[in-house]
Amino acid sequence: MDVSRLSSVHVVTKEDGSQLLKIKRGKNDNMCTIPLVPKALRILQKYANNPDCLEKNRLLPVYANQVMNRILKEIQAICKIPVRLTTHVARKTCASYYIANNVPLTSVATMLGHKKTSTTEQYYTKRTEEAVIRHIKEFQDRQNDEEPLSEAV
Repeated sequence: MDVSRLSSVHVVTKEDGSQLLKIKRGKNDNMCTIPLVPKALRILQKYANNPDCLEKNRLLPVYANQVMNRILKEIQAICKIPVRLTTHVARKTCASYYIANNVPLTSVATMLGHKKTSTTEQYYTKRTEEAVIRHIKEFQDRQNDEEPLSEAV
């Protein structure tokens, strides 16, 4: 999704007052539904009266993805960051962060505009030893909260 295309028409307010971004991806025309968390809402509010945003009917004063990627490449070089920075890397990092913090794969797939969760799983999840250990620990914690098994088992 090209962030420079985001405008107020993409912001949807639900009955409970929560807000979402709803936009079709340019790549495949799939719908992305992205809940606006408090930090994102603060960023949008910060630029609500930005002259460039008002003139171009945008939510954020950003350039096209190609320009953003060129700027990110400069930042990467100046800061000596070993990983190539792109808008796609940011997308992947965000998705991986949500997955690592137990946001269901179906929800992450919806935010990314994937029709199949298998696509999200294939490209955005990483099987790590740390994750396996954490999941088993969480499972054990849940088991310890339940009634103990009888001695006969």
